[in-house]
Amino acid sequence: MAEDKTITTTTQGLESILTNYRKNVRQFIEDTFYIIPREKRLGPVPFRFNPVQEHYWAERAQNMVIAKARRVTISAIVEAEFTASAILFPSFHALQVLQKPFEKTSIDHVRRVEAFIAATQKRFRYGPNPEDTWPRLTIDNTEHKEFDFGESEHGARLISSITFVGSGSKDVIQGSEYDYYHITEVPSYEPDEIDALNRGLLGSPYATVRYESRPERAGDVFHQLYLAAKTGESSYKPLFIPWYMADEHVKRGDDLWENADPALGEEPFPLSVEEQYMMESKDLSWDQMRFWRFALADANGNREVRASQLAQDDESCWNLAGNPVVSMENMESMLSGISKPLEKNRYGDIGDYNGMLKLWVLPQKAESYALYADPAEGYANSHDTAIVIRRARDWAYVGEVRGKISPEDTGRILVELGRHFNNALIGWEREPRSAGIRAVVIGIHKYPNVYSFRDKKWGHPDHEPGLPVTQWTKTGLISELMDYMDTGAYTATSEFLVSQYAQLQKTTTVNSRDDKERNTYNTAKLDMVMADVGCFQLREQSLRLLRNLQPKKKVESMLPRYLRGRG
Repeated sequence: MAEDKTITTTTQGLESILTNYRKNVRQFIEDTFYIIPREKRLGPVPFRFNPVQEHYWAERAQNMVIAKARRVTISAIVEAEFTASAILFPSFHALQVLQKPFEKTSIDHVRRVEAFIAATQKRFRYGPNPEDTWPRLTIDNTEHKEFDFGESEHGARLISSITFVGSGSKDVIQGSEYDYYHITEVPSYEPDEIDALNRGLLGSPYATVRYESRPERAGDVFHQLYLAAKTGESSYKPLFIPWYMADEHVKRGDDLWENADPALGEEPFPLSVEEQYMMESKDLSWDQMRFWRFALADANGNREVRASQLAQDDESCWNLAGNPVVSMENMESMLSGISKPLEKNRYGDIGDYNGMLKLWVLPQKAESYALYADPAEGYANSHDTAIVIRRARDWAYVGEVRGKISPEDTGRILVELGRHFNNALIGWEREPRSAGIRAVVIGIHKYPNVYSFRDKKWGHPDHEPGLPVTQWTKTGLISELMDYMDTGAYTATSEFLVSQYAQLQKTTTVNSRDDKERNTYNTAKLDMVMADVGCFQLREQSLRLLRNLQPKKKVESMLPRYLRGRG
């Protein structure tokens, strides 16, 4: 519904003005607040919504995770929103969570709020009816602002407030006390700090929440929050603000067209293939492209600065950290291949298992597939069970299942999906809890195509279903898949899987048996990664199954050279 923008401030009493502005908070902000532009010599100017702030206002939801490029003025509009609400609405309490409240960057947030309050006081110091009640600022310090609306008809004092705290503060977990949360610079927080804040928010189901920051590290707490919002796994709405949405991110100059005639199709300066694609796909101007050039030069080619501060999209903006297993080249290739899964109405007679199944490709005749499960107990506090589905011919990513699934239900899902996918080869990690999978797949359903581990050195099967995975064999399993990635043939398409690969780190551990250092990996919570790693071990056997589905000549060209000519 469009907001009414006809507010009279000359004849109405202050209480009436308040009432009208409560219906139109945006107009109150634009009528009352001032900001200091980056060109500070201009002095304070009226707060007028720019394109980024217009976009934010149109996309507002109760709970949001906002990822942004640098200097796109999102913090200013969020702070204006909760400051205006505290001034206009009795008993409204806002909490702004800052990384370090007394350092310069955090003080800037506080001072901007103070400027909004000062502008309000200046405008309404003398109203048409001075006897009317205006909320008075009764507490004013760096950590807390308090507004007194007087007494209610029942004699209760009506107080609104704005509180500033640092991450890890005890105030953060007192969720029931606040109506609005603004959490800034989220990547700088420790996971337990975010957990504490989230526990506090459980006590405020009606509160407005804004997680907001530049993207930094793939797999960090902010990336996980954003990804959960984007994939629909949380109640939060994702919002991404790229660098080019900010109208000030241009670099104008009279010399731009001195040596080029646009009427003749000439360009001011040559573009790289990447720049040309970016300009055409984002509909950017030459002034924006020149800004990009200068900003990139200022970053001195630093990929991390380019990815996060000059963020173009919400996939390539996350940087790798630590000692990543996946190379930057392979990660960028995976990021470029991400796509949305099919709509559920296209699954046909394949059930989606309460939303846990996502498919990118439907089953096709004369194709061979592989399904692999990394099982869990299925309890609420256990890890997720993860299932990966891939097509043998080109190892394309077909689908995934992820959720709290018991071993028995995992076995049932494997059988059902396996049958939909042409009696696909199915496998799972061999461990004690996978006994339930084996009982369902083999004992109950007598499924015909079950993977049994074959020793790579001797070529002998051990006749036991499943893939044995230990701390020490994991190195070889992961290395084999990394080698395959290096060929350029690997695809992912699943954003969640790619985000988990971005978190995969390598460390070294001394083996107590022989005192030798071995590579180990932080795979404890990377269930989709381990499902994909395990699935790769099924590739050779699933390729062999193509012989039963397609003519021999056609399939021979698909097989690795060492498999050609074998029965």
